[in-house]
Amino acid sequence: MAGFNWPSTRQSLGGIIWIVGLAGLVAAWMSGVPRLQAHVASHRPAAAPEVRFVDPPAWMSGDLEAWLVLTVQQQITADPLDREALARARSALLQTGCFESVRQVRRNALDRIEVEAVFLQPFAAVVDRDGEHLVDPRGRLLPDGYQMGPASHFIRITGAAFDRPRHPGEQWIGSDVTAALHVIRMIVTRPWWRQVIAVDVSDVERVKLTSLRNCRIVWGAPPGEEAIGEVTAEQKLSRLDYLDQSFGRIDVDCPNELDITDPEVVTVR
Repeated sequence: MAGFNWPSTRQSLGGIIWIVGLAGLVAAWMSGVPRLQAHVASHRPAAAPEVRFVDPPAWMSGDLEAWLVLTVQQQITADPLDREALARARSALLQTGCFESVRQVRRNALDRIEVEAVFLQPFAAVVDRDGEHLVDPRGRLLPDGYQMGPASHFIRITGAAFDRPRHPGEQWIGSDVTAALHVIRMIVTRPWWRQVIAVDVSDVERVKLTSLRNCRIVWGAPPGEEAIGEVTAEQKLSRLDYLDQSFGRIDVDCPNELDITDPEVVTVR
């Protein structure tokens, strides 16, 4: 055939074949990506990810720990790049009422989640008709399920006028509970504080402590609100210090009631 140039034609055909082959590879790669993703997804752990809290308090165990772990697991997806799931887990933890703050929820591995948070610290127990409810030093209600152990000692607050908060993490309203917490914060600085088992605020102007031997110690007005002729909170603590140091107990020879509010004398009734 006149004018036929085989070397040139072969070069052109080679170029066409190379382009067709490249297009085929691209098509195969594009179709293979979903299959690869499906393969990876099918090999992800079927079980929920392990959840670990950084430096958890000793009392986080049992049902409480299981509940918090489940709270995280319910928000986590199989996608290791799903940052929105981590944000949802953080928000869900904050809503439990267990935390002062949740600093970070991060994925350390495909099947491992790590939580860095500051827990609310149980401080006292407010008593109502349904039992005892732990609160932190600010009076924020803690969820049920805290396993504190037999060695734990929480001073109970009795006689609160207002019902407990509806949700964990909310503050127990009322000047009476606030007054009781103020008294307890002062008491726990003393070596004898475990001799006190309750603070009664049914009459907030005449707060009373209950000792281990069921002596009613009249504390009087809340700290800083003392009436004229009433000793200060620090003086009341000093009197209880003296009794404990001198007799080994703050309720020595107390048949019923011990009044430490008078500037002149401690009265036993």
